[in-house]
Amino acid sequence: MDKIIWLSSYFLVLIVTGFGQNIEVGEPCETKFYNGTCVALTTCPSAVALVKIKDIKTLRNILCGFEDKHPKVCCPAAGNTITFNNKTDETATSRPRKSTTMRQEDLTTTIPKSYSDPFPDRNACGQVKASDRIVGGTIAELDEFPWLGRIRYSIGDENKFTFACSASLITNRYLVTAAHCVQNGRTLIPVSVRLGEWDEQTEKDCKDGYCVDTPPIDVNISKIITHPRYSPETITQNDIALIQLEAPVEFTNFIQPVCLPTTEYIMMQDYVHESAYWVAGWGLTEFGTSSPIKRKVRLEAVPTETCKGILKNIPESSFPTLICAGGRLGKDSCKGDSGGSLVREVMENYQNNWYLFGITSLGASTCGAEGIPGVYTRVIRYMDWIRETVAT
Repeated sequence: MDKIIWLSSYFLVLIVTGFGQNIEVGEPCETKFYNGTCVALTTCPSAVALVKIKDIKTLRNILCGFEDKHPKVCCPAAGNTITFNNKTDETATSRPRKSTTMRQEDLTTTIPKSYSDPFPDRNACGQVKASDRIVGGTIAELDEFPWLGRIRYSIGDENKFTFACSASLITNRYLVTAAHCVQNGRTLIPVSVRLGEWDEQTEKDCKDGYCVDTPPIDVNISKIITHPRYSPETITQNDIALIQLEAPVEFTNFIQPVCLPTTEYIMMQDYVHESAYWVAGWGLTEFGTSSPIKRKVRLEAVPTETCKGILKNIPESSFPTLICAGGRLGKDSCKGDSGGSLVREVMENYQNNWYLFGITSLGASTCGAEGIPGVYTRVIRYMDWIRETVAT
């Protein structure tokens, strides 16, 4: 924190130009982009992220005063983030930029450099909808979480099939899931992915008088690429895999990819203190049965140190590649939700999108148990591998 205070002081001269207001700490404030609360810069996670990436222009826009020569900023409501500009001031870019290292709950994350990505742009992925194994959740809207697919398995040598894990569409040909979902040996063999599903009991999904114009589609799996360092014996390490479809799918209102964290700013939002995520799926509910309808639940981030103290069976070396979330009684992902998406909505460059930050990996044997968070594979740690695999 001392380093951040020093950084904020360093930028004092840069951001003060044109400043003309001084709002008390805790009082409402307003920027041209959102309403918030005026707080010390060091207590606003999104503003701290802006300092780290040296986005002086946005910092000027959200400044709401000074207290003992320390800047205050208009911080958005909890769970929201501040937009930033790709083009920073000349003062911030006069020297070559290095990869940024940030500290979140004593977990150090190195932010990789930018790449040319083989992923859909933000006009096609993670779109925010306008429509007004999940425990303690609610039924999702027809067009919510349109990137979520269900993996279909053949059972042994018999001509029988079942749905189990989920996966997230990231391009028109690839999905990402948990490695343990596709490494079940000869008992369950992944054969296809169903996309556009909402209610598995109906051929045509309808809710509140509104119906889906196209039925779900089943697309055969062409290839499964498990992370090379995944081992079933150490499920908490590298629990990630990619599914390649036999043919590309056409995006609709109900089949769309989720955005991946490919910029420095978005990466820095993946595991922020007091942030919250959403998970969705068709797994076990609080009633002890699988849900035929897609359900969703909001989960709060659990600090890494807290998670280490609770989940003592997970090796220390695994935690940098994990996100812990949930742990409140009756709210959790559960059996059947494995491989699904842990997502957050983030605003960048004045545009809101849903981003994939975690992949459902494991949780308590009793889903929704008080004080036991779920464990999710941390996507930003695998972006280079995802990018290289999808691009080949």
